[in-house]
Amino acid sequence: MMRVCESLLVVVSSGYSATYSPYDVHYAQGIHAYELENWNEAISELERAIEERNRYLEAKVHCSIDSCGNVTADSLKSSIGSGFSQYVIARGLCLYKCMSAAIGAKYVDWKILPAIDEEFQARLPYQYLNVAYYKIGNLRKAVECGYTFFNADPSDPAISEFEESLFWYWDMMDECRALCDKPYDFGADYPDELPNYHLFQTKMVAQLLECRLKCVKQMELPCGRYHRRSNSDLLPIHFHYLMFAYHEIGNEPKAASMAKTYLAFHPDNEPMQLNIKYLDQEVYQAAKPDNKASKFIKKLMREVKMLEYLQHHFGPRYGFKYDFALLTPFPDEGFFEEEDERLMNEEIGEVDENTQTPWDPDHEVKEPPKTSFGPSYNTPFPTGAEIGYESVAEKIDDLLFDPLADPDKVKQIDTIHGKLPYYSAGDEKFGYVVRDSPKYTVFEDGPAVDAEGPVFDGAVLKQNTTHLSGPTRFVMDGLLSEEQCATLFELASNGVVGDGYEGDKKPHSKGEEFAGISLLTAARLADIGAVDAAAVQLYHDINFKLANVVKEYFKLEEELYIDYIHLACRSPKDDKTTDEEGNIILSHPVHPDNCLYLPDGTCPRRPPAYVWREYSAVLYLNGDIQGGELFFADPSGKYALAGVKPKCGRLVGFCAGTDCLHGVKKLTGGKRCALPIWYTTRKEKEDFTLDDARAILKKLSDQNSSTYDHKNPSSDNNEQKTEL
Repeated sequence: MMRVCESLLVVVSSGYSATYSPYDVHYAQGIHAYELENWNEAISELERAIEERNRYLEAKVHCSIDSCGNVTADSLKSSIGSGFSQYVIARGLCLYKCMSAAIGAKYVDWKILPAIDEEFQARLPYQYLNVAYYKIGNLRKAVECGYTFFNADPSDPAISEFEESLFWYWDMMDECRALCDKPYDFGADYPDELPNYHLFQTKMVAQLLECRLKCVKQMELPCGRYHRRSNSDLLPIHFHYLMFAYHEIGNEPKAASMAKTYLAFHPDNEPMQLNIKYLDQEVYQAAKPDNKASKFIKKLMREVKMLEYLQHHFGPRYGFKYDFALLTPFPDEGFFEEEDERLMNEEIGEVDENTQTPWDPDHEVKEPPKTSFGPSYNTPFPTGAEIGYESVAEKIDDLLFDPLADPDKVKQIDTIHGKLPYYSAGDEKFGYVVRDSPKYTVFEDGPAVDAEGPVFDGAVLKQNTTHLSGPTRFVMDGLLSEEQCATLFELASNGVVGDGYEGDKKPHSKGEEFAGISLLTAARLADIGAVDAAAVQLYHDINFKLANVVKEYFKLEEELYIDYIHLACRSPKDDKTTDEEGNIILSHPVHPDNCLYLPDGTCPRRPPAYVWREYSAVLYLNGDIQGGELFFADPSGKYALAGVKPKCGRLVGFCAGTDCLHGVKKLTGGKRCALPIWYTTRKEKEDFTLDDARAILKKLSDQNSSTYDHKNPSSDNNEQKTEL
């Protein structure tokens, strides 16, 4: 029988320290070593990440079930009374003490990016280990890890006895439900402030219940993934087969018990109703369903009723709306089809097979026929919402207008470069299709130009609003030395693929791969000696320097606070510059930074947009690339007006709203690294992780005074640090 890759399944005895170390840090280091083809280091770090994650999950399950599963408020009754709030305090204190003892107090609230856990659930570490072991010639381990990556269940498939299988099911279900005790995900519900105390408690309870109910369907699929159309029959089918097994050996009481248990899940199941007739009816009437299963069903249905109550009394306005599939943990056969049809009939009156049901994301959508205006026109001409009319007659003329019959009347767009032809690429490609204006230029280098605001000492203004074809924008060179660029570029090489985009390795452009590292992640890596602390200090200091540069140049009276910073790199996967339709491929579509840019040209400032952002900036670390330039677009977002080529120490600053629509051309050669920053004047929106990063850097500074040039410390570097 094929063995599985044991390193990912159990806590191996490998000589690692008994002290817990965050598994996301080891995972990042393992991926970094893998990309550098340091195979032994990659194996060591990946297996350490696996071990630490196992340790963390085991500690969380142990604390939630074994240590704190029976906590009550009685222990606090003498001092603060008893009740729900006291229970929350008692359980919270128990969990904190237990987790602190297991992994250390400073790691209890250590935030792991959801994207990293998703990679573990998808078993990507198996894939990395499979290749790494193969590269060092350990074929046995390579095959084991490859087998584990592709096999749906890492447990021994020889376990065929249903009773033992049930034991493992209940054990895994308890673990899944225990791990639902996690931080609340506010998402876009509360962009400005937290809800009041009681609503917050309600939200937390609802998230916990929703997570626990999802465990039923997660048990059905590989890697514990949730799928709403899972039939959730894994548990009931155990009792169905056990009923036959016990009946075959003549154990009628147990057979009757198993039959009643199955009917507790599916009361109207006709085959089981027929099976009951073959059982001794007196024995059947006296039989009781499995005790554990009965309690489990009652518990689930209480949780369902609580969510239904919240949905009925609060409603979608407060975010309490749940998929019917979630509220039916064990649906009968055909349930989804019947329910989908009923809901669709309620929504639109009849079923249209070409329409995707909003409550069923898995419904197969048939491509609707495209409207044709001739051999080369597949989309209607712009409507009044896109162009604007001065009279009803003008709108009627536009509706009757045939561009093929009268090409001289083609609508045009007013831009700073003059009138340019209107075109439409369709809503599905909105922002991703742009044309270069006939006057489009890419700034590479040139002499200093007239400044419209104060220029930082030692820097040179190279482009102003006139050169960049729009208001509130500039290009300034000399913000970093070549040495500093090299230091940050090296630090950026520790970036995590997909960081900042929920693990998406190729956000916006499938022809590029993206990796990034936040300031807090960099500080944590410095804390364990994985990266140079002086480089992270430079990363920190330069960001606050740039905030002053932007503030002074735009002559702002209010302070600018950093909403988000990200040291990021992109690498091309091909050298294509246009798609199959001849459109320019973009690394990042045309967009503003603080509103939702919609196909009709409007840009409402509402969540999930970062509505508090007011200014943006990009500091480039290198220029030895092909393509990849940032460009500013006209107000329609259809034409690129002016581009800026990246260069070491070059800062591009601009407003965050629709006056500064911008995008990025696709990178075709080299590796582009930059430091994008978004600013706000609202103190409460400052990136809260910066305080944690500062605390780590201060601790490191107190332990060992560092300089930027860790290879050749000198007084010059200390002066440079003071200057920043």
